[in-house]
Amino acid sequence: MDWIYFASLDPDYLQFSSPLGKAHIKPNYRIKTNTLLASRDLTLQGLGISIQPILEIEKELADGTLVQLLPEWELPKNPMYLVTLQRVQSEKVRIAVEAIVDYFERLKS
Repeated sequence: MDWIYFASLDPDYLQFSSPLGKAHIKPNYRIKTNTLLASRDLTLQGLGISIQPILEIEKELADGTLVQLLPEWELPKNPMYLVTLQRVQSEKVRIAVEAIVDYFERLKS
């Protein structure tokens, strides 16, 4: 099965880890995209395997449209950064930043 490559991933190899250890694989990418939505849609069409955030495919996993491969193996976590244009933030920006941080904190629990 071919891989669908999401442009933010390292194209040379993927590193998986589990309680058993680590594994490095060099995927055979057939399709390259720069959006997760396109990657998900191509996967749903049966055109290959892709790496997706669980939150983006919960419905498809629940109804069996997609199946998680190698659930005992994990990829490294990707950090998320929130950058604002100005050091001094308006009230709107501060509220938005707090809401975004709160949203992702709740997802972790």
